[in-house]
Amino acid sequence: LAVSEDDEGILFVATLQDLTELNRAMDSHKTALEVVKRAKTMRSVFKHAMPTSLLTNLVREHASPVRRAHLTRHEDVSVCFVDIYGFSKYCSATPAAEVARTVHAMFSLLDSKCALLGIEKIRTIGDGYLATAGVFRDYNRAHPTACSEILREHELDEKMKCTGREVGSPAVSEPPPHATRRGSVVPDYDGVTNCAHMLLFALEAVTESRQNLGLELRVGLHRGEVLSGIVGQVSAQFDIFGHNANYAARLEQHCEPSHVHISDALYQGVEQAIPEMLHTLEIERQEHEFKNIGKVSTVMIKPPPKIASWLRSAYVEL
Repeated sequence: LAVSEDDEGILFVATLQDLTELNRAMDSHKTALEVVKRAKTMRSVFKHAMPTSLLTNLVREHASPVRRAHLTRHEDVSVCFVDIYGFSKYCSATPAAEVARTVHAMFSLLDSKCALLGIEKIRTIGDGYLATAGVFRDYNRAHPTACSEILREHELDEKMKCTGREVGSPAVSEPPPHATRRGSVVPDYDGVTNCAHMLLFALEAVTESRQNLGLELRVGLHRGEVLSGIVGQVSAQFDIFGHNANYAARLEQHCEPSHVHISDALYQGVEQAIPEMLHTLEIERQEHEFKNIGKVSTVMIKPPPKIASWLRSAYVEL
């Protein structure tokens, strides 16, 4: 027997079996907390990979042998493609580990710029980086409570496995419905502002990559309608689709090193948002013949030499 006395002088008598069961319960509670912590971490990671409403659908349909393609139409999105100029030649003469470190440094720089401007990283492949402005905003408008549901069922199931609690037990506390990748608030900018943010992102990324990493980037920016959704059965990938996504890729492929190549559609949006600062940039109008698109008019932009002061003035104008 074990005997103890509390603050009020009450005696407690417990057998060794009682104490063993108590220790097991405490261990089970500790395990449950660890599961909840892992689930929260998983949610935090995944919510940056795709809109939370799509994550909810994935969790709900995980047990189904055939999953539907979840596609959403977005009428006004700014699309950005980025890659490293001369990357293939660099890879052929550089150890793979060093290439990986270089790409990681570049992607980390771009990620940090995305977070500041509410731009959404969609995916990467090789040295290619795809981002948008407006896709996640549309999902947030269509599913304002999605964040409060994301992975809740998964977390509750895991919690019940460890604690034996009944269905209906309080689930893990969730972030507010507007919590997202830009700090804690979903940016709800209009299409014109998204165009300006995308250009600011690209100009700063090109400049810092050259100065800090010694990399020459090529960037293609376009504005238009796209589809987004999850495709595939294994390692499901969130992506964007459509003519305008391909257009941005073509702009990047025809971009000069350490420049930003934009379409007329995106240029017009930027001109509405920051006309004064746009006209201080070194701009060259060009004509190109894009595969499967035809003849197009584009604008090649060279980042300003004093990028920091230019960005400050652009933010003020915005």
